[in-house]
Amino acid sequence: MARLRYWPLLAAAGWGVFCAATLSLNMHGGGDELWIQGLSLLAGLVLLTLLLFSGERPLWPAWSRWAMCLGGIAAVFGPYELSLHSAGWRVFSTIGLVAVALPVGYWIGDRMEKASNLIPLAIALSMADIYSVFRGPSRHVGEAIISYQRLVADRVAQLGQVSPAEIAKTEASLRAPLANYLVAHFPLPGQGTTVPLLGIGDFIALAFLFRAAWVHRLNARAVFIAGLASTIVALAVTQLVGHALPALPFIALGVVGYLALTNPRVRRLSRQEVLLSIAVPCLFGALLVVGWLTGRP
Repeated sequence: MARLRYWPLLAAAGWGVFCAATLSLNMHGGGDELWIQGLSLLAGLVLLTLLLFSGERPLWPAWSRWAMCLGGIAAVFGPYELSLHSAGWRVFSTIGLVAVALPVGYWIGDRMEKASNLIPLAIALSMADIYSVFRGPSRHVGEAIISYQRLVADRVAQLGQVSPAEIAKTEASLRAPLANYLVAHFPLPGQGTTVPLLGIGDFIALAFLFRAAWVHRLNARAVFIAGLASTIVALAVTQLVGHALPALPFIALGVVGYLALTNPRVRRLSRQEVLLSIAVPCLFGALLVVGWLTGRP
């Protein structure tokens, strides 16, 4: 089992090499530029998903899980406190988010008593993320990132026509908010910069689902494919509607929905699990309605 712990390290190293190569890539326009960027984002997503998937399989001792979490927190808050927010530091902080998500997802997955617990847990995680995006912390994180991006766009507009390298330099010269470090950034080829795509909650959901698959001997490869496909669908829908949507519900309900259809153990719910699956959406739905009626942010 010890050798399994090397796979996450290899995946993390692959992410670093991929980011360095992508950020250094130069492109000179052309009709294929958008396709190349799309394929690059897909490749980065596959690498991070593989990192989470391989990291949830080994049996990690408690001290190493604490070390991962503390190291990840340092990788996120350290660059923020030191005002290190170039593209390279943003992708470094992304690994920090993964390092935090790994032990958290591991802890949740290990404490899941049976496979049918996946359904109420997936519903609870999804509803909590929806509430967070529309009324909670995720909403404020998104607003802070948008404000920062507008500030960068205004500064670039003042400079006139500049190269991608100069745009990246301008972006790095501005003080980034903490919110910018709490979202996973993916490198864009030919731009010398990154784009925020996923939040730490999405990584925690993937990590939890992968750990649950290993612990309860579900079809781990199918869970990996379903998790990756659900994430891609979430990002595609967000792009189509032109509005930031929570990815976690797509991930949790996509994976658990597949497992419920293919594995009888997952859909064999107890009375308590059925009640929880109904009560949690009602609770968060009521909170959203109350917030909308009262006009509270």
